[in-house]
Amino acid sequence: MSRRPCARAAGLLAFAAAASVAVGCPAGPGTGATSGTPASTAAASAPDRTTPRTDAIDAAAPASWDDVAEQVAAHLDRAVRHAVLGEPDAAVAAVDDAYYGTYEAVAHNLEVAVRQNVGVRRVGFVEDLFAQLREAASRETPPDVVRTLADRVAAAVAEDARSVAALDVAFPEMEETTVHPN
Repeated sequence: MSRRPCARAAGLLAFAAAASVAVGCPAGPGTGATSGTPASTAAASAPDRTTPRTDAIDAAAPASWDDVAEQVAAHLDRAVRHAVLGEPDAAVAAVDDAYYGTYEAVAHNLEVAVRQNVGVRRVGFVEDLFAQLREAASRETPPDVVRTLADRVAAAVAEDARSVAALDVAFPEMEETTVHPN
């Protein structure tokens, strides 16, 4: 079933607004008020059927598209662990970390690489998967459902990483910043 473009855009705007509230961004234009605080990101013990992909999610900046996908997967594993523990706010924060902090990170934006080299439909598909996962995590959905959705997102992001690598899309290198005295 295909959603109308306007409905999809409204859904993405609602997702972005909810995400900004979850991380303590201003509640509205010009209000200066914040709503919520960043959720704890302490890792919890993994459920029996989940093997964490990494313990050091952001220990090093990714050096390849595959590294980006692995970091997204690690954040999603953390979201599942929080869902298992009945911590929906922390689970949502982990999904937001995966999406905004890694998939869409300015320094290595996989979403932009996919949009420019694979297509906007694919980006919309992956963004919809993230939105479904975020919604499930926020509603104390059973952990096995959250795990299934997290696995779908991780698989889609890994496929995108392989696609842009196969197309020889250059991975952005971090430029060192030097401060020059005036």
